[in-house]
Amino acid sequence: MIHEDGELSGNTAKSSVVKSMPALIILAVVLALLLFYPPKQNFNLFYTPSQIAKGLVASGQSFRLGGQIKKGTIKQDANKLQVAFVVSDPQHNVLVEYQGVLPDLFREGQSVVIEGRLDPGVLCRRSGY
Repeated sequence: MIHEDGELSGNTAKSSVVKSMPALIILAVVLALLLFYPPKQNFNLFYTPSQIAKGLVASGQSFRLGGQIKKGTIKQDANKLQVAFVVSDPQHNVLVEYQGVLPDLFREGQSVVIEGRLDPGVLCRRSGY
C-alpha cells in the first residue's frame, strides 16, 4: 500500500519477501548440493596422455584421448584401412591403433580427440566417425 507521502507500507514489502522465500530457499539448497556433492560423472571432454600415464583410465575402459599427432609416427596399411600413430602431450605418448577411413584434416602435428578403448598401453579405435 502507498501512503500519502509516496512510500510503500511495511506490509506490502514484507509480503513480497515472504512470497519469494520458498524460491530463495530452494535455490540455496540446489546451489549447496552442487557445491558440496558434485556429480560423480566425469565431465572431462577427453583425457591427455599424461593422465593415461597416471593410471586415470582402466584397461578396457572406453574414453576420449586428446593431444597432438606426433610427427613421424603415422604408419598406414592402405589395404586394411589400418593406421597406427602416436598421440602426445609435452610429457607422455600414447600409441593409437585406428581402423577406418581417416578424416580429411588428419595429419602429423594436428590436434585430435579420439574415442576408443584402452588395451594395455594402446588406444584402439575400431571404426571411423
